[in-house]
Amino acid sequence: MLFGILYLFNRKVQTTQVFYLILLLLFCIPLLFINIKNNHDWGDDFASYIHQAKNICEGIPQSQNGYVLNQDYPKMGPPAYPIGFPLLLSPVFYFCGNSIHAFTLFFSALLILSALLMYRFFKFHFSAITSIFLILIIVYNPWVLNFKMEVMSEIPFTFFLLSIVILYQFNKEEKNYFYYFFIGLLSGFLMSIRAAGSVFVMAVGIELAIVFFNFWRKKITIDALKKSAIQKFLLIFTAIFIYLLLSVCLFRIPSSGFLYYTSVLTFDTFAQQVGDNLVYNLENFRNFFATENKDWQFLPLFTQSAILTCAVLGFVKKVFHKFDFVDLVVLLYCLLLLVWPYNHSSFRFLLPIAAILLYYAVIAAKDIKINFIFIKRKYLFILLGLLILIQYKVGTESIIKHQKVILWGLQEASAADAFDYIKNNIPQNALIDFVKPRALALYAERESCHIEIHQSMLDIKENINIANISYLLYTDEPINFYPEDSLKKYRSLKDNNLVPDWSNSKFNLYRVIK
Repeated sequence: MLFGILYLFNRKVQTTQVFYLILLLLFCIPLLFINIKNNHDWGDDFASYIHQAKNICEGIPQSQNGYVLNQDYPKMGPPAYPIGFPLLLSPVFYFCGNSIHAFTLFFSALLILSALLMYRFFKFHFSAITSIFLILIIVYNPWVLNFKMEVMSEIPFTFFLLSIVILYQFNKEEKNYFYYFFIGLLSGFLMSIRAAGSVFVMAVGIELAIVFFNFWRKKITIDALKKSAIQKFLLIFTAIFIYLLLSVCLFRIPSSGFLYYTSVLTFDTFAQQVGDNLVYNLENFRNFFATENKDWQFLPLFTQSAILTCAVLGFVKKVFHKFDFVDLVVLLYCLLLLVWPYNHSSFRFLLPIAAILLYYAVIAAKDIKINFIFIKRKYLFILLGLLILIQYKVGTESIIKHQKVILWGLQEASAADAFDYIKNNIPQNALIDFVKPRALALYAERESCHIEIHQSMLDIKENINIANISYLLYTDEPINFYPEDSLKKYRSLKDNNLVPDWSNSKFNLYRVIK
């Protein structure tokens, strides 16, 4: 992987560029020590990823992960995720087992490699100092420092997306057909990490259509058409082939990616969903620059609004003045976010294009006519970068202070106690209802599902019987985005067909009477 990173940099690198690269690496080394934990929060997706990596190491089919999909509640999550991210996790799992500490080190290293790619991208447009400041603004943002301990696919996806965009768009050397075949391999793997990676292949397809249109308008020759068409067809078909080979032929992922999420789209409320997603993602980008600094509260109010406004204006300017392939990828990615049915992602869906969004912000900021007698324009941008980084101080100190605290999650004593009891005392063929079924399936080694919340009491009882649920694990402590009010009410009914089986300070396990 490191050799791939080095390839993306010009082989004739100047001494000054080597200096700045070493400087950037030195700045990024603390990422290997900040917020490296051995415990995880209550997120459920991460358990599915780890379980799939475990299955790869043990030669078990991906469908056998203990998670029983409730067809009446598909938004709980797909039966399995695309195979790319579990494949990346599998070497870590093979050598270290289910070690959150090892996984967080792995993501921190990937984040540093992504920083090198961001430097490569920014250096096409800005000075080395500006590029380094923009990178530090991203990787040392308190949200990123917190997120990099999550076992989620966004950081690996960011790394591969930036790699492919740089290889495809910015390498000006003559490219042979093997080069496009190689990018196709990476693109197929990108789609296998997250289905959203298909926007890159879509962008290449649109470029291909433009090539044919230009030939029809007689703007290019037949030789130019043949060469460009072969290159792009080779890339697209290789990407699709690799995706299908991994997801369908080799690992047989049950209904992953778009095939799953398109099944939960509600077209009746499509317009409302697009509007809500637009507001939600704009607010997420704005809040990315929110800080916990209570002494200088006026600063984030300024920087949040200024960066969001500049990013939008910079994108509009770039699209109408010098639209290129990178803008096409970002446009398609943003359109995908507008129609995506899941909108509780925080900033993580925007992380893969964060560097490009900051690039747009700087484009717009450069058009602002500000003249200071005592400071040059380029130093003004450095000053603004320092101003943003200073605001991270309080949030970063809080993360470092609490990084040894055990999170309210699966490794917390009461939760570990509950899973240990289930693992050692509940029959192997039992189906257990829990708000985080994939977490229970991984750590308690029992099949698990979750019925839809906010139903009538009669529906809950009927769905428990239809799903043939044997046990129900419940906690009053907050775990999910949605409070489990309906299950809480159902437990209080006299004829709820639940019998207490076991409990501790936070968890209650009930046996379902058939």
